[in-house]
Amino acid sequence: MKALLNISRSFWISTNLLLTICPLMGQIKKAGSVPQEDYKKWSTLRITDLSNNTKWTAYSLSYETGEDTTFLKNTEGKIKTAIPNIKNGLFLKNNSFACLMTNNRFLFYDLEINRKVYVDSITDFQTGSNHIILRKKNADSSTSVLIYDLNGTLLKEIEDIDFYSLSPNGNKLACSQHSDRSYLKILDLGKKITLTKLSVSAQIHYKIIKWHNKGKGVLFVGCPAKFKNTNFSELILYKTAEKKIYHYNIGSDKNFGKKNFIEGRYLNNLCVSEDLSSVFFIVKEIRDPEPEKDIDAIQVWNAEDKDLFPRRKAHGYNNEDFHLIQWTPETGRTKRIGNKENPRVILNGNQKFALVYDPEKNKPSFKQKPDLDFSILDIQSGEISPFLHGQPNTGLTKTMSFSPNGQFIVYFKDGNWWLYSFETKSNINLTKSIQSSFAITKTQYGISTFPYGFAGWTQNDKSLLLYDEFDLWEFSTSSFEVKRITHGREENKIYRLANYRSEDFSILDFKAHTLVPGHNFILSVKANDNSKSGISFIDKIRKLQSVFYDSAYVSGVKKSGNENNFIYLQEKFNIPPKLILKTQNKNPYIIFESNPHHKNYTWGHSQLITYKNSKGILLNGTLFFPAGFDTEKTYPMIVNIYEKQTFRLHKYMNPTLLNGSSFNISNYTNNGYFVLLPDISYELGNPGYSALDCVTSAVEKVLREFPVNQKKIGLIGHSFGGYETNFIITQSKLFSAAISGAGLSDLNSGYLSFNQNDYLPETWRYESFQMRMGSTLFENYEGFQTNSPISSAANVFTPLLSYTGDKDTSVDPAQSKELHLALRRLKRKHILLIYPNEDHVFTNKKNQIDLTSKSSEWFEYYLKDGPKLKWMEAQ
Repeated sequence: MKALLNISRSFWISTNLLLTICPLMGQIKKAGSVPQEDYKKWSTLRITDLSNNTKWTAYSLSYETGEDTTFLKNTEGKIKTAIPNIKNGLFLKNNSFACLMTNNRFLFYDLEINRKVYVDSITDFQTGSNHIILRKKNADSSTSVLIYDLNGTLLKEIEDIDFYSLSPNGNKLACSQHSDRSYLKILDLGKKITLTKLSVSAQIHYKIIKWHNKGKGVLFVGCPAKFKNTNFSELILYKTAEKKIYHYNIGSDKNFGKKNFIEGRYLNNLCVSEDLSSVFFIVKEIRDPEPEKDIDAIQVWNAEDKDLFPRRKAHGYNNEDFHLIQWTPETGRTKRIGNKENPRVILNGNQKFALVYDPEKNKPSFKQKPDLDFSILDIQSGEISPFLHGQPNTGLTKTMSFSPNGQFIVYFKDGNWWLYSFETKSNINLTKSIQSSFAITKTQYGISTFPYGFAGWTQNDKSLLLYDEFDLWEFSTSSFEVKRITHGREENKIYRLANYRSEDFSILDFKAHTLVPGHNFILSVKANDNSKSGISFIDKIRKLQSVFYDSAYVSGVKKSGNENNFIYLQEKFNIPPKLILKTQNKNPYIIFESNPHHKNYTWGHSQLITYKNSKGILLNGTLFFPAGFDTEKTYPMIVNIYEKQTFRLHKYMNPTLLNGSSFNISNYTNNGYFVLLPDISYELGNPGYSALDCVTSAVEKVLREFPVNQKKIGLIGHSFGGYETNFIITQSKLFSAAISGAGLSDLNSGYLSFNQNDYLPETWRYESFQMRMGSTLFENYEGFQTNSPISSAANVFTPLLSYTGDKDTSVDPAQSKELHLALRRLKRKHILLIYPNEDHVFTNKKNQIDLTSKSSEWFEYYLKDGPKLKWMEAQ
């Protein structure tokens, strides 16, 4: 083996010498790798905004200390202004900059003439179409609303305002005011500000304001002023064009009793319909105080219960005291949408139809969430028609979408995308005749529930866009003509929308993403093996245009106005993030380079490697080289495992002790380690052995070709990677030390447990999710045993450091304790760290530093012959 390593090493040196000479020469005068005391120098670069004329960029730098500064920089010169700790910074239409500073100070900054306007005591601001709206907190604790134009001139102040809301189009402002009398005010923010005052009862205090999505009407929700809670009883709808007022009081509605109230705490629960004919709201029932519970009462757990006893005790059932109501202002009538059999409702794009269902119907379920049976409700006629049976309930926003204008619903079922027309009541299988698969199979979960994704609709519901593995496809909703917009399969590129906002079916009037060529049709691009990434866009004539594509990692893409001007972040593992500007008339150029001190230190670099597992499957891995790499030396190596991690190939990582799960690549490469991140391919029913096969194959490939000390290799993983670490060291002596964070150790007890956060059984994680067993424990009992680390704990001879948070709601801390007790009885080298008040990923800075430090010290002791510290000693 030693001879083989020497031959391989000579081969590696001869073929890579030219690649390393220049970096080594450039490192001769550097100060060496980064010491821990210098970690605080590093900052994180984030994009804030780009002005419409592209003359100005805004970006921020944040540090571990909490210090955060935003910089305004001229893209054609060196003019730069620094503003510390701002909130909501943005450029206005006239290219001025607005932000909220510390101590509640608002700044308006006209960059062209270098004029600053400050306004004190401001707690929030919004921008309208041609105005800036400021919320001012006065000395007497009252609230005023200040209206400025885009030049920073105060136009109007409205005093003693309780609540206000800017219309979605930014042209109107609605306010509620409660003093000796109650007033509702509507301000039209045109060239001249005009005011409409609605006089209402002084007994009603209006606390919630919800606009129609085009600003054609506004809804006010209130309750008697003597009540301090949010049990609302009153609705006022004001139609702005007709200037008509409609009033509703739930106490006067014969459909409800005295215990019913309007749920107005969340704007999501309110909706003014597209055509202004209806208002939708949630009604609940005031619950009587529950009698004192007998703490010694016997718990009854019935195997046929819909939910486990602890979940029923904590949450009750989903259908209790919850109704969606339609109010028709012109008639004053109300009616319930849905019924006892289908109590839950998702409104379509124009609120004419809805999906209705019962979330409790298919319980008990052994999936993460029970499948749903949907029916379609015609809201006007009340007709309910069966629609989808057994639709998976995990990630509905990924598997269905209503068209914005309300004509269609697209949904994913049985590996295909289907389109349903509300008008014709017809179903079309859109993807049946296309050879490309639209279902994800690479997760190897044993199911194909999830599609590659839905991208959005075009204007007026004319078409919709879907993803396959590589490309973006467009489907006409009238002719059903199909067009592949990108050609990633041939180019080995994956195209996805860069800025996608997924749907939220809990919002009654949510509108799906509408794609407009030349405006918001921006695509992120990456090579299938993550070796390159970039940006493209679809222009106004629907042609694909490339902005950037190279061996780097690109993120934070932001477009300016309707022109094809972009700013984005570009980085490599050994090159800190840069802010890049690409205008339609110029090639990309650098606006700002972060962490300039980086060049004063030696740094590693990253390289994509390929290897095959024992079954001949070709896989990728990412190898990170130690800082100041010397071909004449051999180095220890850390192997970090999870699933597939080649997406980290070009990501720059600040060295830091603040790591929520202990591992930081730069910390280790700067401390003289190789770091390997191998991709893992899974065989259903054999997750442990799959990880063992792929990880050892990757390590053997590295040992053959790179100068790694085969006796100084460490293994580390967190969560699922923690389980894989636990398992691998029961089967292999390849690793000299290991660290496992929040890892499973016993698949039996894990399978037969329930989550302490939501009280749902954990069976689904094993049968159809990440644990990839693909069956029940009872169908493959032997497989569960052989893939459980605890079953082979006697084979562990690798020193293991484990850690967990005592409040971990993802992996029960008992799993770590169980392995500890096993290794303790077997007299193996094992230390378990249990951190108080921490969940799955640590958030307490003190604990983050402690865990990162102890992990480093563990590997230093076993892989670099470092000192054995006091915390490692037995007590």
